[in-house]
Amino acid sequence: MSVGVLFVIDCTGSMERIHRYLGKSLAKIVEMFADESVPVEFACMGFRDYKADPKSAFEMTDFYGNNTRLVRWLNNVRSYGGGSNFGESSLSAMVHGVQEVDWPDVKRRVIALFTDDKPHLEDYGVDGWDGAKRVIANAGIEQIHLFTINRKIDSYDDLDDHEYVVIRHKLAENNLDEMVEEDLEIAMRDFVKVSSSGTFGDAEIIIRDDDDFDVNPFDYDDDEDEEDAFTPTLPTFTETPELPDSGDLDVDWDDLG
Repeated sequence: MSVGVLFVIDCTGSMERIHRYLGKSLAKIVEMFADESVPVEFACMGFRDYKADPKSAFEMTDFYGNNTRLVRWLNNVRSYGGGSNFGESSLSAMVHGVQEVDWPDVKRRVIALFTDDKPHLEDYGVDGWDGAKRVIANAGIEQIHLFTINRKIDSYDDLDDHEYVVIRHKLAENNLDEMVEEDLEIAMRDFVKVSSSGTFGDAEIIIRDDDDFDVNPFDYDDDEDEEDAFTPTLPTFTETPELPDSGDLDVDWDDLG
C-alpha cells in the first residue's frame, strides 16, 4: 500500500494554528505512516473565499517527492480573508485540487480537508454537490477526511457518496480557539491509521450512517488478509464533467505553487 494525500486547507484568518501545527508536525506524520509500513506523499491546495476576493482564493503546492516546499508553505502562509457571506471555497478547492495536482503512482488517493466553515455551493468551477462529487470520484479519491469544528460538521453531509468514504474528525465544539492541540494530534494519528490501513484508532471518529452502504468499509478484523478487506469500487466515467466558465478570472494554476 502507498498513499497520496492532498491537504485542502482553509487559509482564512482563524486557521493559523492548523497551518503551524502541520508545518512543525509533517515529518512526524510521515514517520507515523512509516510505522504502518506505508509510503506517503503530500500536496496541498490552500483556499480562502473566492466570492470575497478571487485573486487570493487559491494557493497550490504540488507533489514534489519531498516535503520541503510544503513545510515552507505551511510555515509561511498568511492566514487572512474570508468574507461575511457564510462560507468559504472549500468545495471548489477540492474540485480543482484533485484535477490540478500531478498525482504520484500510489495505491490510494486521499483528501484531508481542514476548515472551520461550510462550503459555498455556487463557486468558482462549482455548481452544487453532484457535479463536485463526480469530479472527486472520477479522480480516484477513496477517502475524504474532514477536520472541522462540531457545529459545522453537518454542513458537509451532502459530500457523502458511494465511490469514496467521508470520515469526520472533530477538532473542537464551536471554534478553533477551543481546540486542544492534543486532540488534533489524536485526530492525525487516527487519520494515518484509517488512510493507511482502514482500521480505527482509539479516538472518536464521526461517520454518518448511510443505509445504502451494503458493507461498512471498516467493518473487518485486523487479522484479515489485506486482499480480503473491502475496497470501494470506483465508477468509470466516459468523460470528465465540464466545469462552469470562470468568467473573466484567468487563474494560472502552474503559478500558484
